[in-house]
Amino acid sequence: MHARTLQPKPDAPIAIGRRSTRRVAALSIITAAAALMAAFAPQAGAENLKCQAAVEVFNDKPTAIKVLKFAYQTPDGTCNSKDGCNEGLSNKKLAPGESATWPLQTLDKVAEGNPIKAVAVEYQDDTSGQKSLSDPWGKAHWSYWHLKPGDDCKDGHTYKVHVG
Repeated sequence: MHARTLQPKPDAPIAIGRRSTRRVAALSIITAAAALMAAFAPQAGAENLKCQAAVEVFNDKPTAIKVLKFAYQTPDGTCNSKDGCNEGLSNKKLAPGESATWPLQTLDKVAEGNPIKAVAVEYQDDTSGQKSLSDPWGKAHWSYWHLKPGDDCKDGHTYKVHVG
């Protein structure tokens, strides 16, 4: 004798008790409400995680410079190219011996609390009076990398870079 399995008919209604139906409906409403609340709740976006540090540049050269970019390297490999990851500065001009501070520089590629391995700036030398093609500013150069071993980026921390 062969065993038979009972299969419901395709169009047969399945009976659920009143209490089960109410519980399922209540659970569905709670789940939908929770999903809506999660969708519209304020999110901690990546913008909130970016470190916001200060940058101070010292011109130790005998000529004026124009500061173009701030660059940083990270030990995790994200910003380890020759130029690191860099953020534009305001092309501020510094006389010999002068310094300037950018009090709030957002570092797009490093979150607060993550380490910075080294920092540098891109700058141009004042070539006025030298009859160069790029008069009055020469081509862009990078300062040497200032190593910052174990230096975690913190909001308000000041990174100091000497050009010279």
